[in-house]
Amino acid sequence: MHPLDTLKTQLQTHQPIVMKNLGRGFTISFLLAAPQGGLRLSTYEYSKSFLSTKNIDSTLASAISACAGDTVSSIVKVPREVVTARLQSGVDLQSIKGGNPALATMKMIVREQGVKGLFRGFWSTTARDWPFMVILFTTYDSFKHKHQAYIGQEPDDITTVKSTIFGGISGGLAGFLTTPFDVIKTNIMTKSSSSSIFVVGKELLQKSGTKGLFVGGGARSVWWFCVCSMFFPMYEAGKSTLGSAFVKEYGHQKLVVG
Repeated sequence: MHPLDTLKTQLQTHQPIVMKNLGRGFTISFLLAAPQGGLRLSTYEYSKSFLSTKNIDSTLASAISACAGDTVSSIVKVPREVVTARLQSGVDLQSIKGGNPALATMKMIVREQGVKGLFRGFWSTTARDWPFMVILFTTYDSFKHKHQAYIGQEPDDITTVKSTIFGGISGGLAGFLTTPFDVIKTNIMTKSSSSSIFVVGKELLQKSGTKGLFVGGGARSVWWFCVCSMFFPMYEAGKSTLGSAFVKEYGHQKLVVG
C-alpha cells in the first residue's frame, strides 16, 4: 500500500505526481514497520488487559489503551515518518549525492538539526494519531460487540470476512476524519523551517481554506481501508493461534489478549 501513501504525501506537499516515484521511501518504511507495530500492539494489549481488571467501560479502556500504544510506538514511528515523508516529497533529492537515500537523509537531518530533528513533528503526529487510534479501535471493538449482541457470539469469535469488513470501515473512517492533522504533520516534517501545529494550520487555512486541510483525504482513506482490512483479520488470527498454543502448552483455559 506504500504507493498510495506516497501519492497522498505528494498531494499534501504540492509535488508533481510521477508514477515511477511512488516507491520512494519504501525500504525504510518497511524495515521500521515491524518494531513500530510490535511496540504499539503489545502496549495496547497489555494496557487493555490491565484495565479490564479495573471495571472500566470497554470502550474507554480501548481508547486509553490505543493512546498508550501509539505513544510508546512513537519512539520508532516519528523518525520513520520524518525520513519517509522527506523521501516521498523529494525535498532533499538535490542534497543527496549517491549512497542509500534513506541513510543519507537521516544523516543530513542529524547533521543539520541534531537527533531531535528525527522527532520533528512529534506533537503534530500525536495530535493526528491519538484520535486516529481511538476512532479505529473503539469503532472496531464496537462492531465486534454489536455483532455479539446480534448473533450471540463472543466478540473475538468473528469470521475472517467480518473482521475484514469491520477493520476496513474502521480504518477508512479514522483515516478520513484525521486527515487535517495528517496534512499539518506532513507539512511540518517536510518544511526546512520549524513551525508549530497552529502556525502551519493557520497558513493552510489562509492559503486554501478548509479544503486545504483535506488534501489527500481520499488517498489516505482508501489506504487505511485497505491496510486495516488486511491487518485486523491477521491480528485476530494471530491472537487466536497464539492463544491456542498457550492453552496447549500451559493448560490454561483462556489467554487474556484484549
